[in-house]
Amino acid sequence: MENKNQKQAVLDVISLLSESFGIKADKSIIPHQISEKEKQLREREKKLQEKEKNVQSRESKLQVKEKKLQNKEQALNTKDLKLKQQDIELKKQNEKVSIRFKELSQRANFLDTKDEKIKAREMILRDEEEQCKTLLENISQITREEAAVRLSQSMIDDATFRSKEEIKQIISNKNMTAKEEARNILIYAIQKETSYMTEKAVLTIDIPDDAIKGKIIGREGRNIRTFEELTGVNLLIDDTPESIVLSCYEPFRREIARLTITRLIEDGRINPKRIEDVFEWAKGELDSEIIKVGNDTLAEFRITNVHPDIVKMLGKLKFRTSYGQNVLDHSKEVAKFAGNITASIGLDSTKILRAGLLHDIGKAIDRDLPGTHAELGAEFAQNFGESKEICTLIKEHHDDKPSMIGSWIIMAADTLSAGLPGTRSNTIDAYIKRIEELESVTNGFEGVRSSYAISAGRELRVVVEPNAVSDSDAEYLVEQIVQKIEKTLQYPGQLTVTLIRENRFIKHAV
Repeated sequence: MENKNQKQAVLDVISLLSESFGIKADKSIIPHQISEKEKQLREREKKLQEKEKNVQSRESKLQVKEKKLQNKEQALNTKDLKLKQQDIELKKQNEKVSIRFKELSQRANFLDTKDEKIKAREMILRDEEEQCKTLLENISQITREEAAVRLSQSMIDDATFRSKEEIKQIISNKNMTAKEEARNILIYAIQKETSYMTEKAVLTIDIPDDAIKGKIIGREGRNIRTFEELTGVNLLIDDTPESIVLSCYEPFRREIARLTITRLIEDGRINPKRIEDVFEWAKGELDSEIIKVGNDTLAEFRITNVHPDIVKMLGKLKFRTSYGQNVLDHSKEVAKFAGNITASIGLDSTKILRAGLLHDIGKAIDRDLPGTHAELGAEFAQNFGESKEICTLIKEHHDDKPSMIGSWIIMAADTLSAGLPGTRSNTIDAYIKRIEELESVTNGFEGVRSSYAISAGRELRVVVEPNAVSDSDAEYLVEQIVQKIEKTLQYPGQLTVTLIRENRFIKHAV
């Protein structure tokens, strides 16, 4: 509407000018001028609108800024109020501190006065102490230095005596504890394993028919002579039905003979040439068996990284005996005992187990070589890659003064395996003989009723006649028994003699 009015106003002005000055207006130009004017007006209007928006935006920003300033002013007022409150509290605390300072000043003055009095008292006491010391020196006729030395020496002597007594008690308690612990460890080690039976020197071979005995003997005994010459084993053929006997103390040769005769019996062809062929086959078969035994033994104990020559030598122990005891079985038992003992005392059993299994490997080596089986075994193990510690344990398992605790453990395990009754052929006889001698010596004393050797001959119980031996005589008698045992008998370790004297009164009510 406003644009139309403006346009009409412009037309009116043009008309007026045309009439006044006699100008003839070109009607085609006027609309164009009007449109141009309108465009200018629109642009101006648009600029004004934009300017108005900018003004409004600035006004809104100013309002936001004014609001922030108001918030800030409010915060400053709050902070100022807090500072005023803190100032008031600080003034109160300052007053309290001033009062406390006055109190402490008064207390300090009081303590200074008291300290001066104490110092004066100390000077008086020091003078009195000097007088007392001088008086004591005059009475005792010794100086202070001499008295101090005597007192110090007396205290040292008393402390030494007390420490010795305590050390004795500690050692006694520790020995008792150690013996009990060692006994428990050995019992645990033994209970977990079983002892192996003694090896026999003879071997019985079953045959399908007694008629084959004639083939084994051969014409004029040729076959049996060839067999015994090759194997080094005595072949015994008697009237026992369906069996023959191989006799040889050496298990290696006895095993070759067993394989040979078993193969000959199965084949049925028995002559000197065939015996020689089968004998060579048996030796090769036994070599394979030795390696298998060695590997199986190592696998049983989960031991790895062992040289093939050591494996073969370990397998040979199956065909070696010591006092009738199979050496491989003995070595396995020693390894198990040593492992149990090591585990009981909280040590690593890996190396002890390995050394225990290999400790007697020297017994499989050619005995023509100089040195003990322990030395030969240690040298052999060292040559084929075993560690220095393992070789030392092997070498020291029979030493009187070993350098490692592991050597003591293997020695104990070796003694356990070899010393159990029935393990070795000579052990039972020696054991029985020692027990009989022990009881015989004790029974020879007057007044002894009976005696019993127990705990594998390490303890002796002596029962005396109460009417023939008094209490005072009993102590003297047990001393005599101990002295005679020490002089006449040989026994391992320590032997405890317990004498029992008692009266028994028995009556029967009818």
